[in-house]
Amino acid sequence: MSQLPADKERLETYSKGQAGDPVCSQLIHFCHNGWPERHKVKGELLRYWPARTDLSVCEGLLLYGTRIVVPKELQHQTLCKIHHGHQGIERCRLRVTTSVWWPGVSSQMETFVRQCSTCARLHPPTKEPMLPSALPKHPWEKVASDLFEFKGKQYLLVVDY
Repeated sequence: MSQLPADKERLETYSKGQAGDPVCSQLIHFCHNGWPERHKVKGELLRYWPARTDLSVCEGLLLYGTRIVVPKELQHQTLCKIHHGHQGIERCRLRVTTSVWWPGVSSQMETFVRQCSTCARLHPPTKEPMLPSALPKHPWEKVASDLFEFKGKQYLLVVDY
């Protein structure tokens, strides 16, 4: 518990949030009493099935490995806190993978950062420069091909550079 990347107050907030969340409270119950068979797991709990062997409870806090399982009502707030420094997708994803977890957190973090107007202004996407290619010396020395579909028929296009 001392290694978790949160102070005592935040850990208590997550613990209370988990206790008040029906999914997290059911997951805690499963961790203490064992998981039922897969076909008996319903709804939102089914998303946690693949992670069942990595879920545990330590001092009343539901964990995925060494990461805190974030209840639904705290997920947006957690994304905001992680993204607070506007450090970009990779750094935010790194912070996520070392501190918190819920099914789909990585893709939600990416979407969250991509929709951030501050990040879009500070870190505009870079455009790759067009690279010139040398002209071939002979016909059909260098060719390019591509497949495409037109009016329901498929075609192979071959072009001589």
